[in-house]
Amino acid sequence: PERKPSEKIYIVAMQQALIHMQESGVSDSVRTAAAANFWVHVGDDLANDIGPARNLGMKTVLIEADFSWRSAISTMSPAEEAQRLARAAAASPHATISKIAQLSEVLEKWCPP
Repeated sequence: PERKPSEKIYIVAMQQALIHMQESGVSDSVRTAAAANFWVHVGDDLANDIGPARNLGMKTVLIEADFSWRSAISTMSPAEEAQRLARAAAASPHATISKIAQLSEVLEKWCPP
């Protein structure tokens, strides 16, 4: 099975969402618009969440988190950790929040009523 940061899991999620929209009776025009540009991914990891989603054209929101504990429990080899850090350095979120309650404000800016 695929796992983050594989872009395949994001593609499958989008496909499943579009299928659900179709089964729910959402119009073709709305599904077409959604397929083109209506995806937002919220995550707390630049390398595994933000980078892959942004590469697929999704809007991205980073929830700031304290990962100081990560190095103490990591099972990654030094080479794997270096790759993860490189992916993180290359990823840039469209927005950053410190708590999930701030997400609605970001979404309202992107999709005004």
